Amino acid sequence: ATLDGGDKTISYMAVDSTNSGKGFFGSAANATIKNVHIGESSHVVNYDRCGGVVGAMNGGTLENCSNAGLVRATCDVLLDTHIMGSGGIVGQVEGTVNISRCGNTGAVDAGRSGYTRLGGIVGRVYSGTTTIRDCYNRGDIGKTRAPRDAGGILGANGGTAKLENCYSTADVTKGTGSGTN
Repeated sequence: ATLDGGDKTISYMAVDSTNSGKGFFGSAANATIKNVHIGESSHVVNYDRCGGVVGAMNGGTLENCSNAGLVRATCDVLLDTHIMGSGGIVGQVEGTVNISRCGNTGAVDAGRSGYTRLGGIVGRVYSGTTTIRDCYNRGDIGKTRAPRDAGGILGANGGTAKLENCYSTADVTKGTGSGTN
């Protein structure tokens, strides 16, 4: 399936949930999502796997999407060893995912204990191969509370991540883990 947002901006979007996998799209599988823009008056406050555009993605393409709103993960317990991800564009990805020409200017943070992985574009590559190309981040990461892992572009990589021609100018605060600026 393909969704073309027509370069329109979604303003005043409010997603407040205690469930997993939330964003403008909660989850997407083998979809192409392009030209979707989330305005700065928007926010996604969710337990985990939250993103400005997509919460969780299993295979697919994100192209020319942006987020200027707040993304906050409120996960307050360590779920087994599976610490989820939250990101400005997409929270967590698996499978084969291609992300290109996307940008984030909204803050991405952990609202409580910091049991999360935060990234300006992608919070976590859970598995599979993800290519992030021609993307940028200008939104601060982890400023409210330091997450376990954080990065200006990618918070944590559990699969294969390829970053090409990406940059971040944001402040990144991280805890004990790593991340990719």
